[in-house]
Amino acid sequence: MMDFRWFKDLLSIKTNDNLEAKQNAVEEVCVFPLPHVVLFPGTLLPLPIFEERYKIMADDILNQNLPVAMSLGRLQSNGELLPSMICGAGKANLVNSFPDGRKDIFVEGRKRLKIVRFLQKEPYIKALGEPVPDVPFQSEAEEKKCHEELCQLAKRWVFLIPELDDSYIKYVDCFTRPHYLADFIAASFLPSGDEKQVFLETVERKERIKKIMHFIEKQISLLEKKSFDALYRWNPEIKVLH
Repeated sequence: MMDFRWFKDLLSIKTNDNLEAKQNAVEEVCVFPLPHVVLFPGTLLPLPIFEERYKIMADDILNQNLPVAMSLGRLQSNGELLPSMICGAGKANLVNSFPDGRKDIFVEGRKRLKIVRFLQKEPYIKALGEPVPDVPFQSEAEEKKCHEELCQLAKRWVFLIPELDDSYIKYVDCFTRPHYLADFIAASFLPSGDEKQVFLETVERKERIKKIMHFIEKQISLLEKKSFDALYRWNPEIKVLH
């Protein structure tokens, strides 16, 4: 199910070249495995913290300014979540804190990260991680072409979504580079955690644009069919010209 609330946060998301700077060093990260959850660079992920081990983790993250890696967790036969080795990593920010130690935080996605070695498993997972660099476009002209095509397609999609008024179309232009927009759409609209994880692990920017445009084209086709079916029910004499 699409979460249209994300459109209200477009202007607050940091989609700039600072996301791509100074990301070469191996670093210690706190690993937060969750089923169905994938964090992308340039997106915001709200999280309620209530389990005891994650209360401890949240305190360490906030007090020591540690990065957090959100890892898609897959449930094993023993009931534990197996973390994915490719994660979205970023900075945790406190929203609310409660007397019993519960917290509401949000994680600001900053980069793709690969876990290279686990350091501890209790009371929560810590690991060493290294950034996963993107494969850039071959030229500025290629990037510009991809940007124009993706923006045009995304605007048409927003125009066709009945839950959104046309004022949301302008928000597409908040994304100054095509891979930022593609990551945002993947985070907000791909229907499953597994699909999001595959997209997260796609490091070629052009390939991500290609995948997300294919996804949008399918959504547009479904919306157009739904609109025509509704029109046909209203007026059965309408004919389709081939």
